Amino acid sequence: MTPINALEVMAHGPHMDRRKLIQMVCASAATAAAAPAWANGWPDRTIRLIAPFTPGAATDFVSRALAQKLSDQLAQPVIVENRPGAAGTIAAEAVAKAQPDGYTFLFGEPGGLTVAPAVTRHLRFNALRDLTPVAQAVSLPMIVLAHPSVEADSLQALASLARRKSLDYATNGTGSVQHLSMELLASRLGIKMTHVPYRGGSLAINDLIAGQVPLSLLTVPTAATYIKSGKVKALGILDSQRAPLLPDVPTAQEQGVKDASVPIWGGLFAPSQTEKTIIQRMSESIRLALGDPALRQRLEDAGNDVVFRPSAEFSAIVTADTEKWRKLVASTGIKID
Repeated sequence: MTPINALEVMAHGPHMDRRKLIQMVCASAATAAAAPAWANGWPDRTIRLIAPFTPGAATDFVSRALAQKLSDQLAQPVIVENRPGAAGTIAAEAVAKAQPDGYTFLFGEPGGLTVAPAVTRHLRFNALRDLTPVAQAVSLPMIVLAHPSVEADSLQALASLARRKSLDYATNGTGSVQHLSMELLASRLGIKMTHVPYRGGSLAINDLIAGQVPLSLLTVPTAATYIKSGKVKALGILDSQRAPLLPDVPTAQEQGVKDASVPIWGGLFAPSQTEKTIIQRMSESIRLALGDPALRQRLEDAGNDVVFRPSAEFSAIVTADTEKWRKLVASTGIKID
């Protein structure tokens, strides 16, 4: 804040021109209003980072790793608070309705923010309207899996097999990211497959390993152990580039399947009326945090691609994803309520 020039007032004494004094007062007030939020004390207390899943989940791991480094960057504690349930929409709603004071953020991912609005009619918040993307931090690639007995070793071979016989695929539930991602892949391959929803990803992968269902879809970090042990086989990565954890598995695009990329992005969101200066500083703090070699290595070792995108770029991705899933749901008729 720039104060009124006291020396100038003293020099003029009591005979200072009234208009001049008013101009100086107004200029000082305007400068104060334009000052960055952190110049006025933000943050001056603990910041909450709401995670949409249970402790130990992939989203929770990233949230906690990032929160530790953000605490250093912002010189205030950043604590993770878990609000699991309803595919991430409970956490998203809590942040959407929180005070936009810069002390509550969401670590968001597609399930609760772009997929749920496409398949659920009765959400009590609008992600595009009520939340502001702050910055993307990571991306988790998805991978198509098959039981070893399936007579296909690639996505194109899977398409050929699906045209000859009926194929089922397992996911962690109707209307989930996995469900819509497999439907998107099927549409790109020009095939039909039957969805078998489970109440949780662990049940789905157990039945895939047992051969009860032939196909499924998981994030690369979760799938890597099963692939390397030979319990399942990989057919393709649904991302624009190969996964460092599984460098020998080609992407869908490399196999001639276009527009099937469905990376699971993760990043911070704030209530929509949060001051732009707070959004900017938090975004910059995330960029600096991700530049730390130790944090970057920790995230990559867990299978994450470290991808920083500032607010405007991240917002464009969230908007495009929302429209992509809306169109897919409209064409397939998928609904969960």
